[in-house]
Amino acid sequence: MVSDINKRDRERIIEILGKGDEEIGEPSDENKAKYKAAKKHFNILNQQQNEIKYFFNFLTPEDYDYYFNHLKNGNYNFS
Repeated sequence: MVSDINKRDRERIIEILGKGDEEIGEPSDENKAKYKAAKKHFNILNQQQNEIKYFFNFLTPEDYDYYFNHLKNGNYNFS
């Protein structure tokens, strides 16, 4: 399991919450609720200001390569 990571890149802040691979196929009800609440929180934050764009994602070890390759290409949205 990966710990929480904050990455700041000029005008973007990416909040990553690490989860175990077991959450890929059958995410727990708790993590579904966390994801929904976090997405809502960051959407509201982005609507209330324009200086910084916030992104939120869950990340599992199985997705590391995929995720970070997309980040290198400037793709910050994952769902």
